Amino acid sequence: MPQRHRFSALAVGLALLLSACIDYTERIVIARDGSASIELRLRAAPSFLQMMGRSPAMDTFALLLSEEALRASLPPGVRLERHTEGSTPGRRHYINDLAVDDVTSLDVGGSPAFQGQTFTVERLDDGSLRYRRRLDFTTAARDPEFAAMLRENRMGIAGILDSAPFVFELETPLGVLETNGRVSGGRVAWQYSLLDLLKQPVTQEVLLAAPTGADLVLGALRRLLRPATFPVVALVLLGLFFASVRRPNAPA
Repeated sequence: MPQRHRFSALAVGLALLLSACIDYTERIVIARDGSASIELRLRAAPSFLQMMGRSPAMDTFALLLSEEALRASLPPGVRLERHTEGSTPGRRHYINDLAVDDVTSLDVGGSPAFQGQTFTVERLDDGSLRYRRRLDFTTAARDPEFAAMLRENRMGIAGILDSAPFVFELETPLGVLETNGRVSGGRVAWQYSLLDLLKQPVTQEVLLAAPTGADLVLGALRRLLRPATFPVVALVLLGLFFASVRRPNAPA
């Protein structure tokens, strides 16, 4: 099929399939010690999931369907802790739980799992943390056929895309000093429609209060004792213990 017509068919199919609903929720929890957990939750109609593999713009979300593919696509310092799947009538559910050892050293550049995104948590001179994330999912809208479909609102596609919610949340026990999101207690939230994300990039910003010295020490201990390194640390400590209690034999 010629490229032009392939994308045109895809655009029409996208409009039809999205009417069956898709929603995406991402929840990041930043702990006092600088570690973090990320929950990626996708719910969509089976017909939409079948379409994902045919659209390069959907590559990032297609990774959420496969534990093996997502694990292989994650950047250094990010681990897939759990992948679960389920279904309800007309919907498939995918939940992926990620763990980050230290958000201040996280670099997602070039990672397929964070395609079209920049993600930084910078520690400022006063110890506070500046969270900044940019999402750019405009690749699909750059295709001429799809762009024309949006511009002319063929088949009411604008309304369909505008009804597909994408929610991003950040939770933390650290104080929220500034943000461009909606604040409720220790939670900051941003919500967009898929139409918003296709039209233009968006930026999320939060300034968090500085963690205490004790928080940072606990974070270092937690990273040292995480499952991947704990056996090595335990063997070293046991070796030191036995060396300290060993006594030379008394002379005859």
